[in-house]
This record gives sequence, C-alpha cells and structure tokens, in this order.
Amino acid sequence: RCPYRGLAGYGDEDDDDFVGRERQVARLAGLIADSSVVVVTGASGAGKSSLVRAGLTMAMADLPDLVVAGEAGNGAEAIRLATELRADVVVMDIRMPGMDGIAAARAITAGAGPARVLMLTTFDNDENVYAALRAGASGFLVNDMALDDILAAIRVVATGEALLAPTVTR
Repeated sequence: RCPYRGLAGYGDEDDDDFVGRERQVARLAGLIADSSVVVVTGASGAGKSSLVRAGLTMAMADLPDLVVAGEAGNGAEAIRLATELRADVVVMDIRMPGMDGIAAARAITAGAGPARVLMLTTFDNDENVYAALRAGASGFLVNDMALDDILAAIRVVATGEALLAPTVTR
C-alpha cells in the first residue's frame, strides 16, 4: 500500500499504474524526492555478491523514495553508471574483480557528479574503513546489518550526511 494514498482525490485501487500515478503526484507536489541508487557488488552470477545485489534491488523496488537506477559488477562499471545516470548514491562492495570498490569510490567522489558512495561489505577491518573514508565514501556498512538499517543508511547518505555501522566504531 502506497503511503501517499489519497493524494489528489485518488481512491484505494491497488494496481501498479495507480501507485505510479500516486508517486508522480506526490513527487510533483514536493512531498517526496526520489534518490537514484546504483548497486554495485562483485561479479554477477551465482554467489553471495549477486544475492546481496538482488536483495537490495528487490527491497528498493517498492519504496517510494529510492529508485535503483542501475546495477554493476565491478568498479569500472560503477564509475560509468554513476556518471551516466547521475546517481545520488552508489552502494558498493570493496572487493570486486578488476577495479576494487576503494579505487572506484575515489574516482566517483572526485568526479563532477552528485554521487555519494556507501560501502557495504563483509570486510569491516580498520584498514578497509580508513581506506574507504580516505577515498571519499560517505558511509561504511557491513552486510550482516538488518535490511531496514541498510535502507535507512542509503537515505541518510542521499541527504548528504555520513555514517558508520556501529560495529566498525568498536
């Protein structure tokens, strides 16, 4: 059920077109602002990385404020998509084939686009946290966080704020 139900005299229909119209009216009325997100994990195919990417993409599919603008499997693709799509947030893993997430974060944050980088990884050692922050990442999360917390973190980073997973501050 869309949280903006009832705007502009709409009823209680539940079809996809109706929800799309509600979203469009809410955006035009200034009630919501979509944040475009590029999700980047290791190489596509079977494995944990593709499951994380698919899970995040599915979770954001029904949200009124987050739109998955693209998906990538390596750092070079992430840079290209962040630039071409003018993404607000790039959710990126550290370890990927070819260019890693740290190098990609450095390139994305040095570019002229609006993208902010949120690292999401299983590797939460101090070295990775410091490297990500030095590369310009606005946040650092670990994969074992609750999905709602990850989505909330994406929203925080989209507003220009920074955050770290509580586990990396210990």
